[in-house]
This record gives sequence, C-alpha cells and structure tokens, in this order.
Amino acid sequence: MPRDVFGLGETICPVCGKTFCPRGAWGYHGKKGRRVCSYPCSLKDQADKEESGNSNRLAVDMYDMSGNLISSFRSVHDAFLHTGINQAKIRACATGRTKYTRRNGETVVFRYKKQED
Repeated sequence: MPRDVFGLGETICPVCGKTFCPRGAWGYHGKKGRRVCSYPCSLKDQADKEESGNSNRLAVDMYDMSGNLISSFRSVHDAFLHTGINQAKIRACATGRTKYTRRNGETVVFRYKKQED
C-alpha cells in the first residue's frame, strides 16, 4: 500500500489500473495532464492519444506544379521528416501565404487535406 506523503490520497492509474500515490506537481502525466503511476504508463498514454487521432494535426498533401499528387502526410511534421523541407515553409505553402516551395531543385506545392465530416 503506497504511503500518502503529500496528502493527495491514493489514485488509480488510468492506463494500467494500479493504485498509486501521486507525487505532487513533479509526478508523471499522460495525455491532457492526467496523472499516471509511472513513466512507461505516460508513454503508453501518449501513444494511445496518437493512435486515436485526438490531436490537432492536419493532414498535408504534396503536389507537383502540374497538380499531380506526389505524396500525402499525416501532419506537417511528418512531411518535414520525409522531405526535409522546413516546417514553416510547408505551413506557409499549405495555408496559401506562398504559392510553392522548392525541394532539391524541384518545385512542389503543399495543401492541407479537406476535412470530410
């Protein structure tokens, strides 16, 4: 049985179901600031958040200058990781502030995917 050092009472971990005593402000936090019992549980909670799609990321499509779809990405960060193009340049192009950006001498256009409700 965990000791109640900070007077916060025992809590049940939302990830693994173990009973634990929160460690004050410096304890482990999962998604949306939920208190979890350990670092592995916080990582699992973050991974569950990414899989569930409950994030603010917007999907991005990359086109050539003829309008042909080259590739689709789950987020601006994923586009950056795959293409090496700066995230600020991808966002500027996707929002329409700039018409295009260059990648290895090739001119490409980024657009956010349309939301399908």
